[in-house]
Amino acid sequence: MITPVRRPFVLATVAALLALAVAGCGGSSSSATTATVTLKPVESKSGSMEGMSEGEMEGMSEGEKEASSAEPTEGPTGMLMAPSNAHGTATLTQKGDKLTGTITVSGLEPNSDHAEHLHGPDGSCKPKKMVTNMAVVLPDLEANSKGEATAKVDFTVHQDVVEKGYFIMVHEEPTPAAERDQIGTAPASPAFMQALSKNPGILCGDVEVK
Repeated sequence: MITPVRRPFVLATVAALLALAVAGCGGSSSSATTATVTLKPVESKSGSMEGMSEGEMEGMSEGEKEASSAEPTEGPTGMLMAPSNAHGTATLTQKGDKLTGTITVSGLEPNSDHAEHLHGPDGSCKPKKMVTNMAVVLPDLEANSKGEATAKVDFTVHQDVVEKGYFIMVHEEPTPAAERDQIGTAPASPAFMQALSKNPGILCGDVEVK
């Protein structure tokens, strides 16, 4: 004699199978994407000494040369660019909405602070490819007495930012005190971008996905 299967048992079995299916598919965490960034001084669109002949430059006094090379100049999209001897690297990793990483720079002015932002999409450090959109407001770099600085990134973002078309820009001045609460914002608000619009860039690096 075959014993009939009770309905509650069947329903429980179906529910358990559905739970396993969900756990095996949509419940798994997304894979991580890692990128490296090489931060280098930004070349302005047109420096005040650019296009001058060797004879013309030789005719300038040392003071004139220093003043000419030290003044911020207009960059590819109107962003101001300032000369710098600094350089650095960054590593960024995104897994789902979690963005982590480390940014290290040396050669900065001792005990100086510098705002930095992740820009994109569809941009790069090349002329005419920079974009004003700040995808993520990164922590300020705080240089020690040797001009070395390290910043840690640990934010929640709601778009894929570790991919081609994004770049990091390090600025000459720090984030204004009144805007410090915007650090970690993704993306930055129009008001914040306006507040930082006159802060010249000194280093730039494209996101290069491994």
